[in-house]
Amino acid sequence: MKHNGLHMILFSVLALASCACAEHRSTHTSREIFSDSLVPEYAEKFRIYYTSEYTVFKVFSPWQGGNPATVEYLLSSDTASLPHNVLTGRIIIKEPVKRVVCMSTTHVGMLSALGLDSSIVSISGTRYVYDATMQKLIQEGHITEIGYEGSFDFEGIARVKPDLIFAYGIGPEATSWYARMESQHIPVVYIAEYLEEEPLGRAEWIRFMGRIMGVPQKADSFFFSVRASYLSIRNQANDTSRPVVMTGLPWKGAWNVPSGKSYTARLISDAGGKYWCSSLTGRENYALSMEEAVGKAFEARIWINAGTARSLADIQNTDVRLTTIPAYRNGNVFSNSARIGPGGGNDYWESGTVHPDIILNDLYKILHGQPKSDNELFYFIHLK
Repeated sequence: MKHNGLHMILFSVLALASCACAEHRSTHTSREIFSDSLVPEYAEKFRIYYTSEYTVFKVFSPWQGGNPATVEYLLSSDTASLPHNVLTGRIIIKEPVKRVVCMSTTHVGMLSALGLDSSIVSISGTRYVYDATMQKLIQEGHITEIGYEGSFDFEGIARVKPDLIFAYGIGPEATSWYARMESQHIPVVYIAEYLEEEPLGRAEWIRFMGRIMGVPQKADSFFFSVRASYLSIRNQANDTSRPVVMTGLPWKGAWNVPSGKSYTARLISDAGGKYWCSSLTGRENYALSMEEAVGKAFEARIWINAGTARSLADIQNTDVRLTTIPAYRNGNVFSNSARIGPGGGNDYWESGTVHPDIILNDLYKILHGQPKSDNELFYFIHLK
């Protein structure tokens, strides 16, 4: 289960929507000719191709580590009439899709944004779900717990009779965990939004999910609204000073930081800040020593995403050397933990995936003007 903690000048909204709605015509592959296709604006991990009889979804390298494999899905209401060569090598999804299993809280956030809460019949890690409506459905027994990779409740999955499973894969070995489900003719659909580095790229996966679930217009409308809001805030941030922003908290003597191309770094840049480790240009996370991290931290004016810390005292208790950092001394420390559920689930990673505009608005306030109270922030709190 992937949980919490595991990625643009403004034109008019109508012009943006018109550009985004443009579909690329007459896409041709070696096997078939497609009448239409959807090439996402920001997401790099999927493409969608259309014919009059079926839709093909392609997911590129849906695992960490850069494995180049592409997974293909075919969605149709009538696969019996399709030629064998069209079906070969693809995972078949029968529409309409009404009952789904979610392996990640980000999937829950997407479906909830589409108004499809009732389609979820089972979740991996139900206690980590933040959404109150979903928690009520869980408590009333409408949504079951199906366990985690390597220890799935296969019998429980069979009992709820899902049309498909929305999954994610930390590595290619995840395919062996899902193979048994596919042997029961339950399609496993990889949602690779967590590998997208562009915040709007992650949010754009709602268009992928919306097409599988039969609500493409609703998904597009949602995404276009988020995009317009995000770009408006980013445009405002272009005219501001760029304070250096540090992130994270040390763990067992090491300070793990995302690269300068990461989702977090891009949010900071789009909010009008300068990421403290922008020189780390790879795609993986880096482990800095305490000495390296504290040295770099002296360049930062603001500190965000401070691990599990809920107060400045928590940071001091982690390591007293952290109290010498200027952002700590000046009280400019913020945590993305304002919305924590009873089981520890963090809504920053649930609804925040499809609402990067709200995250960006929080960061804009934090970086430029300092909010006077936590009530001005949605996903963040000011540590005191």
